[in-house]
Amino acid sequence: MQNTISPQTGLEGPFLFNANTISAVVTSKAPGNYALGRMKGDIFEVSYVGRSDIDLGNRIKDHLFKPYTHFKASYASSSKTAYEKECKNFHDFGGTRLLDNEIHPDRPVGTHYRCPVCHQ
Repeated sequence: MQNTISPQTGLEGPFLFNANTISAVVTSKAPGNYALGRMKGDIFEVSYVGRSDIDLGNRIKDHLFKPYTHFKASYASSSKTAYEKECKNFHDFGGTRLLDNEIHPDRPVGTHYRCPVCHQ
């Protein structure tokens, strides 16, 4: 069997994916990053990565209708920092090939930031 090290999200959690837990865990209206997925034993399997440039908790709640069981999250110091972390997580976890994300992360509105991984 091959030894492999899975990438790390750099996010806190996992937490149960429901409105009450999101409200209890994400208490500040601020930019940040999140990952949605499921637990396989003690392992959090990332299925989707995202960010919010303004209100992390509300953005995570936008996904409540999707079939995830857990989430991870962390605040970011700015929308640029959140965008760069989202890009890194997107590429680290396989992009559109392995994630439920349908497209590469969009830049924050009104910016010309480049992805730190693929420079798109």
